[in-house]
Amino acid sequence: MGRLPFAISFAFVMSAACAEGTLIQGGGNAGGDAPEAGGAGGASDGGAAADGGSGGNGAGPSCGDGSVDPGEDCDGTLLGAATCESLRFAGGVLSCDSTCSFDTSQCLETLCDGVMIDEGEECDGANLAGQTCSTKGFAGGVLTCAPETCLFDTAACKPALDEGFEAGALPVGFTGSGWYVDAATGYSSTHSARSGVISDYGVTSLYATVKYDVAGTVTFWHFESSESGYDYLGFYVDNILQQQWSGSTAWAQASYSVGPGTHAFEWRYSKDGSLSSGSDAVWVDGILATNGYMP
Repeated sequence: MGRLPFAISFAFVMSAACAEGTLIQGGGNAGGDAPEAGGAGGASDGGAAADGGSGGNGAGPSCGDGSVDPGEDCDGTLLGAATCESLRFAGGVLSCDSTCSFDTSQCLETLCDGVMIDEGEECDGANLAGQTCSTKGFAGGVLTCAPETCLFDTAACKPALDEGFEAGALPVGFTGSGWYVDAATGYSSTHSARSGVISDYGVTSLYATVKYDVAGTVTFWHFESSESGYDYLGFYVDNILQQQWSGSTAWAQASYSVGPGTHAFEWRYSKDGSLSSGSDAVWVDGILATNGYMP
């Protein structure tokens, strides 16, 4: 009977606790709610704390998860479109290392490093190995090195002027006051450039502007059917007469030295004030400018 006051006191405390919904024996509460995290029997799987402490796989991308995530070059065999070549190597086998970074250890020597001309390269950056458009078979222009391949890029090189008028029309770069392509008369084939029809004191000219990076020559074939001594085909360089011809002639070749620079060529047929002979015309064919090109 000496312990009765304590039993009554304990019963009173427990009754008050139940009334406030405090957890009791099984971890439930009076309102039937789920156990609180961290309470008896209420810890989450793996013992993780309710504030997000470690114990799961963790958040964010992971190397080796089978996908290329932000910050990764690759993942396993997933290389995207990358190859040794796309990474500017000469070839080889690209792979992915354990950190999801490209492994280039099996790639071949680096190409186009902008310094040395390596095996398989023709050039590198500004290093053209002494080559120019001229050494590549062109008359002039600017030779460059393709940065992706380290091969010569001749797109800006210019071929030598070599015109036989076989296309049937005056080519780009030639202009003429009345001159046209004659498909029935030619030196080595059936085509040539023929002077326009003019009357007494008339003039008809064929023009071409040609550039020489270094000294060269201009050579062409000519044929006249005109009044001898009066109606002439004259050839001019920068408006200076080089030579002239008249009369009934056979095809003949003329050749002249030309210095570096841009020059104006003119083939001019001019008549005096009376009479005409033959076809009253002149022809030009096989124009070749050694080291010269249309700018």
